[in-house]
Amino acid sequence: STLFIRILYGTKWAFETRAPEALSAYFVYLVFMALNGVSEAFLNATATSRHLQRYSLYTSILSVAYLAGSFVLAGKLGSVGLVLANCINMAARFLYCCWYISVVLHSRLWLNRVLLRSRSIAALVIASALSGISSLRFTSVTSTLEWEAHGLTHVFRPISIHICAGAASVALVVGTLYTSEADFLNDL
Repeated sequence: STLFIRILYGTKWAFETRAPEALSAYFVYLVFMALNGVSEAFLNATATSRHLQRYSLYTSILSVAYLAGSFVLAGKLGSVGLVLANCINMAARFLYCCWYISVVLHSRLWLNRVLLRSRSIAALVIASALSGISSLRFTSVTSTLEWEAHGLTHVFRPISIHICAGAASVALVVGTLYTSEADFLNDL
């Protein structure tokens, strides 16, 4: 995210603000929104009016908790705290929807069909770590100063390495998903 912000908004926004951290946190938040969106769509499509009223009460209580959590987390972590509060809110809504789906289907076996296998999760963790290390090493202020100290003033060299690390991360995840999640992909 540092590189993305650096390209779009310049070095001031990339190195002197918390914008890269907020953008990274937002990418994580997208996963929570996706999980909640799909499960909440199922709930809204299949729930009785009684279940919808119960869910409405639950989300009302969550809204109050979200406001309190946002206030505390934003005070401590700034914009990243606000995104974290949103992640917690989405996770709580997703868990309620998982409970509802289990009740409707009279089984929890559906989770085995939709959750990623451990190999896929490991690939995502490795790719995330590789991207984070690459970002710190090749796109931070410190790394830029180190490159310049060694006489390597050409900014595209470290950026190219970072982009290659990102491409390797994507290849790792796509390859792992293709091999580990073949059954799910074939069902699509």
